[in-house]
Amino acid sequence: AMTFWNFDHRRAQEKLVMALALLFAGLLLHSFFNRGPKFQGKPAKYWANAVVRGDKREHGVAVIALLDLGPEASVPVLIQALESKRGLLYREIWRKLPAVLRTRLPNPMVELNNRYRVAQVLGEFGPTARAAVPQLIVALQYPSSELKAAVATALGEIGLEARPAIPLLDALAKDTGNSEFVNTAARAALKKISDGADIPSPR
Repeated sequence: AMTFWNFDHRRAQEKLVMALALLFAGLLLHSFFNRGPKFQGKPAKYWANAVVRGDKREHGVAVIALLDLGPEASVPVLIQALESKRGLLYREIWRKLPAVLRTRLPNPMVELNNRYRVAQVLGEFGPTARAAVPQLIVALQYPSSELKAAVATALGEIGLEARPAIPLLDALAKDTGNSEFVNTAARAALKKISDGADIPSPR
């Protein structure tokens, strides 16, 4: 007959096996999310998040890191960073929380306000950031003037592949309700995209 000690010993073994399985699964997940090339031991995702955080001490290094890692690794995570990860509901709830709780949670407004930095980095990749054009077109319609100007500039740097953005850029350039620097950025982007019309599209 099974004694209490044997039963308790078997339960302990089952718990140990489960703990080891969970540990192994955690290591697999960590490996999955941290795969790919790294800069200073950190993947592109980390550096894209650093751009969003807007830490002045880290921003310069983050830009260098993303450019060093290249478009294949960096552009997809920058596209994700350009999107608003924190929804409207989260922003409303965050605003109503006591200050002591807000300091312990991600500030959704920082993420929103720093998206222009993400657009600037995408622009640094030029035509190799062409995969970002659809999300840049969406961002071009956000109310922030700083973001509109940065997105327009990035689209101009991408060049020929940014042709789908021409109608919005044209409307933006002619909209007298915008800040002058937004109109100027839109006009410059239109010129760069048009100037690239006779240049073969990069593959």
